[in-house]
This record gives sequence, structure tokens and C-alpha cells, in this order.
Amino acid sequence: YWVVQNNMGSFIQIPHILAALMVLPFLFLAPIAGWLSDKYSKVLIIRGAAVLQTFVLLALYKFAQMESFQGMVFCFLLLAIQSAILSPAKRGVIKELVGSNQLGGASGIMEFTVVFAVCMGQILASAIFASLLKQGKSGWEAAAIPLFYLTMATLIPLLLSYRIRKTEVVREGELPRLQIFGHFLQIKDLFKVVAVRRMAIAKALFWGYGGVLNLWQIVLARQISEANGASYGEELAKVMVVSSLGIIIGGSLASWMSRKAIQPGLILIGLGGMIGATGLISLASLESFLMYFGLGFAGFTGAVFLVPVNGLLQDLLPAESRGRLLAASSVLDCLAGLGAVLLQLVWTLLDVSIALQSLMLGGCLVGAWVYYGRLYSRETIDLLVTFFVIKFYKIKVTGLEHFPTSGGVLMTPNHVSYIDTLILTAASKRSIRFLMIEDCFETPGVGWFARYANTIPISRSKAKEAIQSAAQALKEGAVVCIFPEGQLTRTGGLSELKRGFELIARQSGSPVLPVYMDGLWGSIFTFDQERVLWKLPRRQRYGVKVLFGSCLQGKRDASRRRLAESYFELGRKAFDQRILWHGKNVRREALRYRGIPRALRSELKELDEVDFFLRLRNAMQLAELVVFKRGQQFGVQSPQPLEHVIALLAFEKRGVVVQLQKGIKRECDHYFTKNLDLCEGVNQEAIFYKIDGAPMSSHDKTINSYSLVMNGCLVKAISTPDPQKIKPTDLGQAAWKKGLRGRFLLGSDNLPVEADQDFFI
Repeated sequence: YWVVQNNMGSFIQIPHILAALMVLPFLFLAPIAGWLSDKYSKVLIIRGAAVLQTFVLLALYKFAQMESFQGMVFCFLLLAIQSAILSPAKRGVIKELVGSNQLGGASGIMEFTVVFAVCMGQILASAIFASLLKQGKSGWEAAAIPLFYLTMATLIPLLLSYRIRKTEVVREGELPRLQIFGHFLQIKDLFKVVAVRRMAIAKALFWGYGGVLNLWQIVLARQISEANGASYGEELAKVMVVSSLGIIIGGSLASWMSRKAIQPGLILIGLGGMIGATGLISLASLESFLMYFGLGFAGFTGAVFLVPVNGLLQDLLPAESRGRLLAASSVLDCLAGLGAVLLQLVWTLLDVSIALQSLMLGGCLVGAWVYYGRLYSRETIDLLVTFFVIKFYKIKVTGLEHFPTSGGVLMTPNHVSYIDTLILTAASKRSIRFLMIEDCFETPGVGWFARYANTIPISRSKAKEAIQSAAQALKEGAVVCIFPEGQLTRTGGLSELKRGFELIARQSGSPVLPVYMDGLWGSIFTFDQERVLWKLPRRQRYGVKVLFGSCLQGKRDASRRRLAESYFELGRKAFDQRILWHGKNVRREALRYRGIPRALRSELKELDEVDFFLRLRNAMQLAELVVFKRGQQFGVQSPQPLEHVIALLAFEKRGVVVQLQKGIKRECDHYFTKNLDLCEGVNQEAIFYKIDGAPMSSHDKTINSYSLVMNGCLVKAISTPDPQKIKPTDLGQAAWKKGLRGRFLLGSDNLPVEADQDFFI
């Protein structure tokens, strides 16, 4: 701009010319660059490009000293050639270095840092150039000084390029005939796969949008400087700082969200934001807050859109032709960029205002949003649901390595709450199709969401059809989730496992993935306190653990017994993790808790760490049972080892523990004793637990007593009253059985061989 103004006397569209000059090498050299990237190690291409960059910038600095504008434009062209050669190598090497799982985050970081670096270069160049002009330097000196420092700075990426691990060559071969002119043949290959074509077009859409936005900033900076008499360079720097900050924040956020897996749902969110940003710019006046906010929001949402698009494109391309097809994608990007330059040039020549340009661009983006909305609406809803869930639940996932990355998988979690599907969606790395009882489809809101999420209905009268539908979905490679219990737990433990998942697994031949959710019981969406919703949450963010077990495969492995054993194994790990994360603080609090008699607290204090945590773990297992409510009194016969566990149970439930003595009657809600005579004459509504008593009988039930089985000083199994039915259609859940001693506690040792299908011994 300075050179033209001072040497030619009038301002011509130098930015448009230079933008076009930057695009042309990508158009002409993309096929060769892609072939080189597949023919040789991509890391070698990156190193060679880094060396070329340093020498070209050095030449650019010398031409500035010689005051040769033509020489500087020639070097600018060489830099564009260097970028064209580098582009497919730097994008294609990412998957080779990090693999598919981390590709979303890694490619996002790479892509938004490229855009950010371009913006920062323009910002710093404009600011430094304007500052040096104010100091009395000539335009050539103001250009040469920052170019010298920039040349020195290129030594950093040059050295870093030698720190990149060298990758293998994935494709050999000579440069095919007509390859130099085979742009459209390459694009044809890129478009053969529908999913690849969609991502390539989306990526080109971003670069076209970015090209228009970049030229807008130049025009706005010129208009502002002419309006207030300020330096053009300073105004350009100010405008671009806002966009760059948006890119940094948006790119960082999208890359962080994609750190474990690519998030296609961000595509629609980013596109929607880009539409909103163009709307804000169309309404804003020069130098208004709304104008700057609109530019920043455009950068933010554009980066959010680009991260998943770029990650999906790289992940979809085959390794043997990734470089060549990425080069074809770069051709599309350049065509979009060139189209943006020509479009903005026409708008400028026709004197079309920025506001009207924004409305036109926004209209194009609305069309794209409608198209991609039909493809990725479910992923977007999954993402929004996940955001809602993690706002209220702190989810810790373990065993994710057992989750197959492709192919049909039958997921079989325990069923604790009404939001289990949301928790699983947030914890899983693949989309899930859930099986749901047909009656739920008639519930307002739930039915709409179930149909939208492509949920498979289960009819109790037509179970065979549901099994066939689920098996077919698995054969097609979907992740299908069925809750083997067939109902929410109303006891706090596991219910009987139904045979449906066995039939689905046999028909489909898919692996069965056991999943155990821990920490949900007690939230407002569970049957804790024998009601759902109508209770206050005990804490703002529930700490939920989702544990994935090893897949069960084959007729013998994919059985109710093996799945139950997996649940108990995962449950034991979950309780161990509770102790590891919270044990120290819990011990300190328990030893100060006033609901425990002083003598018992002294005994607990004398226990070594291992013994204390064994008892605490057992108390946590008991606290999961619906029969034990907050604020109750727990009476325990003394002296006996069980009193330590019951004391800690009282601490967990914020209740009071009472040591029973002969001849002294104390009113309690629960009595733990070997001798029921000790409890004569006390509250008849209380529940009595006979320690290591005989198997349950109808006679025991008449006095509201239940059996409890010990393993040393710990409770191994326990019978409790059957939970109430919330609705008349609820299935029964047995908490005691005639002739059996008790239900084995979830989270204990391995499930005993003698346990029945309801886990009673």
C-alpha cells in the first residue's frame, strides 16, 4: 500500500493481486506436491521446505534493502511455492504421528495455529511498519527491519523440523504422465467417497469464508484510517487482533474438545456461529463494539468449524494416497480462496457496502448449514447433551481401550438412573443406538427424543422383532446399547439379568461390552429415597465413574453368568477407586463424626490404614442399598467386629450408631444382632438383621427380620425388604428370598458359584 501510494500515485488493488499470487502455486503445483508427499517421507519434505523458507526470506530481506518491489513480489511467489509443497506433507504426517484417536485434537491444533500465525504476521507487520514510519524511516527500511528478524526466527522451525520422528514411505512410484495438469483428475478421486467429498467441500468453504473475512479487514482498516486520520497499519493491526483472538480461543476450545475423538457435532455449531457473525457485521457501524465483536466471533466460530472438518478429512483418507488427495483438497481450498478474492474485488469495484456483502455471505452459509444439518444433527445433539451432562456430572472413564473402534458392539450397562443414556453418550467415543421399552415412546418429549436418536423400541409382546432389529443394526456396524436388567434398580444393587442380550449377541455375532456405572445412585434421577425427581440433590456435581470391561465373545462368554461376573469385577474396581480418590479425607472426617460413639471412634482410630479402608469400603457398599436412608439410627450388638462397619455406615448416611446392651432398650431404625431377644419391646417398624442366621423363612418375615452373612468382620451378603413399585407396571425386584441367606453385595469379591440369577446365596 505504501509503495503504491508513494510511487504510483494511486491505490490499486495490491491486496487482491497478492492474494491471487499466493493461490496460483497451489493450483499449479498441488499434484506434484501431493506426489512428493506420498513418494518420500513427509518429514523429509517438511525439513526441505523449512530450509527453503529461510533462504527465500533472506532473499526477501535483501530485495527490501535494494528497494526492489519486483524482487520482493518474486520472493513472495517463491514463498507461496514453498507453502504449496509443504501443505500436503504437514497435514498428512499428523495421522502417521498420532493415530486416529488423537487426530482431531492434533490436526485442530495444527490448523488453527496456521491461521493464527498468518493473522499474527499481518498484525505485527502492520504495527511495526507503522511504528517505523512514524520514527522517520523510509518505507523500504520499515519493511527490511522486521524482515531481518523474521528471517532469524525461521531458524526455530528449521531446527524443530529435525526433532520430528521420521515416518515411513507409504507409496512408491514415478510421477505419472500428465500429473502436472491432473488437478481435476485428483479432485475426481477426492470426490469418489461421499464422506470425503463432504469434508473437502466444507474445508474449501472455510477458506473461502476466511478469504473474504481477511479482505474485509483490509477494507475496514482503510475506511477507518481515512475516517479518523489514523495510520492504516495501526488500524489494520487493531482489526486483526480481534479476529486472531477469536481464532486462538475457538481453535483451542475445539482442539481440547477433540482431544480424545473427533467431534463432528462442532461442524453445525461452528457454521451457526459463522452465520451469526456475518449478521452482526452487517448491523455494525465503523469502529463500533459490535463490529469488533462480530470479527472476533467470526474468527472464533470459523476455528470451531475447521477443527472437526480437517480432522475428519485426514482420518477418512487412505494412507497410501493421503498426500495426493490432501493436495487435491488444497486445490479446492485455493479455488475457494481465489473465488473469494474475485468476489470481493467485484464487490469493491461495484462499491457494495460491507453490510450488504455480509448478508450475501450469510445467505450462502445458511445453505451450507441446512445441508450439513441433515448429516450431523444427531452428532450435534449428542455434543450438546454431553455438555449438559458434564455440567452437572463429573465423569471419569476407565477401560476405554476395551471399546472397539469399529464394527458392531453390543453395550450392556447396569441401569441406575433415568439419565444413564446421557452418561453413556458422554463417556463413549462412538454414537450409540439405545433399546427402549415401547411404552416410553408415548411419553411427551421422551418419545420425540427417542425417535430422533433412532432408538430401537422393545415391545414385551413382540420381543422377537426388537431382537432382530438390534441384531441387524449390529451387523451394519452400529453400537447398540441394551440394559440387561430391563428396568431401573429400586434397591441400589443389580437386578436379575434378562436373556435378551444373549439372543441379540448370538444372532449378530457381535462382541458384548460390559459397562458399569458407579456414583449415580442417590442423584435425583434414581429411585433413592423411593422416589424420582422429588428430592434435593445431595451435591452439585456428582462424581460418576464409567468402567468398560473386556468384551465377551461367543456363546459361552456372552452369557448372563459371565456378564454378572464382569459387573462384580468392575464394581470392585469402582469401590477401590472411591477409596483411592477420597479415602484420606473420609478417614479424617469419620474420626471426628459425632454420630459415632467416642469409644467406637477410638477403636477406629487404632485400626491401621488397610483395615480401616476395608471397613469403609464395606460401609459404602451397604450405603448403596435403598433401605438405608439418611439420618437414621443404627443399633449394633457390642462387642463384635461388625460395629466398625455399621459406625462407618452411619457416617456415610449422616445417621447415629447405637451400641445395644442387654436390659437397655433403644429405639433404632435398623438393628444388627445375633440375638433377636435383645430387641424385644422396641420399635416394631424397625428392621432387624440376624447376623449369620439361618436362611430366610416366612416365619422370619412376620417379625420384619432379615438375614445377614459375614465374611470375617465384613458383610458379604444381606437380605432387605423388597422395594416398593413406583408404577403398577413396574417389574418385581427381589431383595430377599425364602430359603436363602442374602444377596451378595455388589463390589465384593468374585461372584460365588452358588449364587443364583438374582445373586442370592
